[in-house]
Amino acid sequence: MIYYVPYYERVVGVDFSRSMLFEAEKKIWEKNYKNVDLFLADDKTVWDKLNSSFDRITASQVVQYLTPEQIDAFVNNACSHLNEGGKIIFFDIIDPRLYPLWKMGWFSQNFKLWKTLPKAGIGSIKQLSAILRNRPRDIIGNSHSPLPD
Repeated sequence: MIYYVPYYERVVGVDFSRSMLFEAEKKIWEKNYKNVDLFLADDKTVWDKLNSSFDRITASQVVQYLTPEQIDAFVNNACSHLNEGGKIIFFDIIDPRLYPLWKMGWFSQNFKLWKTLPKAGIGSIKQLSAILRNRPRDIIGNSHSPLPD
C-alpha cells in the first residue's frame, strides 16, 4: 500500500492485524504522508467503516484465506464501493509449483482439460525457450497496475 500513496489523493489501509497496521503506520510516519487512513477490520467489517468510493481497491494476501463464498461477498461489497471505471486488484501469494497450473486455468470453475492442453504445450515451449536464452522462465506479477491510469 505504501508504494501507491504518492499517486492518490486518499489511501485507506485496512488489516485485521494490529501489528500490520502498526508497521504501516511507521512507514507512513517515516514518509510523512498525510493522505492515509488506517482501519482495523476484516473482510466482513471493513465495508461498514468505509464511507466513500474508490478508484482502486486492492487486496493483498486476502483471497488465500477466504472460502469461495467469502470471496464472492468480498467482491460484491468491493464493487459497491468502486467509482465508475474503478478496479479491484488482488495480490496473493501462489505456490510457485502451482502457478503454471493456475495460469492455465486449471483451478477455474470453468476448467476444461481440452482447453488447457494447448496452453500447457505453449507454456512448456516458452519455458524451454527462456531457459535456453538464460531468461526468467516466467514473470509472476501484476496483470493490471494498481497505479492510476
